[in-house]
Amino acid sequence: MLLEQLLNQRIDHPRATLHFPAAWGQGRATFGGVVCAAALSQARSCLPAEDRPLRTFNVSFIAPVEAGDAELTSACLRSGATLSYTRSEIRQEGECCALIDAAFGVERDSALSVADAPRPAAADVDQVAELPYIAGVTPVFTQQFAYRFTDGAFPFTGADSASFAGWCRFRNASGPATAEAMAMLVDAWPPPLLSMLAAAAPSSSVQWSMQLLATPNAALDDWWFFAAETRQAGGGYGCCTATLWDPDGVAVARSVQLVAVFDR
Repeated sequence: MLLEQLLNQRIDHPRATLHFPAAWGQGRATFGGVVCAAALSQARSCLPAEDRPLRTFNVSFIAPVEAGDAELTSACLRSGATLSYTRSEIRQEGECCALIDAAFGVERDSALSVADAPRPAAADVDQVAELPYIAGVTPVFTQQFAYRFTDGAFPFTGADSASFAGWCRFRNASGPATAEAMAMLVDAWPPPLLSMLAAAAPSSSVQWSMQLLATPNAALDDWWFFAAETRQAGGGYGCCTATLWDPDGVAVARSVQLVAVFDR
């Protein structure tokens, strides 16, 4: 029900209570992608115009959003001729758990046109085995997605490099893809720096920023390509970047994430 609500409906109230089920869990917290998708869905209801696509958002994960009810509030901070800025807040038991700032902007005529990097060469999705869900090992929310790694190493395998790529899609959703859905697809993957650890260790997102590069003409159950790399890590933190391509090979989203790792 939550997936249907987030991807096919709008949260049309600037203050609302939403229930996060345990099926979207990630340790003690709820999967960050679905938390962010809920906030973005609500933020749209604050816009003065319907035709302003999401261009970018930045989320600070202040405390875990646990399974159960959470209060969502959103407001439009400013709306100009072409851009609108919103801020959303998620609270549980009086505590602020996440802040999400977003910008929505109309498409304008421009002489500038720079093509993004093409999708990396990779094995076709039909040539790669799908990863199984293993209860008690992989996060609960990963049951909602299908993954097929094409390059790099799995988390906690002591790899020499901290990057990977592969195909992904929603398992139990169909219909046109939305900006909220792309945010969930990007965040569905683990931080690539975890591949270098030889043993399991907890980690958490500190801050996550994503830019929407194009509007895909694709469905939720199509196969999307994802690639991530670690730009720097040290002192218990790491900076990771990632790109999502649609089924036609068009780059549709790029993200930067600061991750805290507790391996000592």
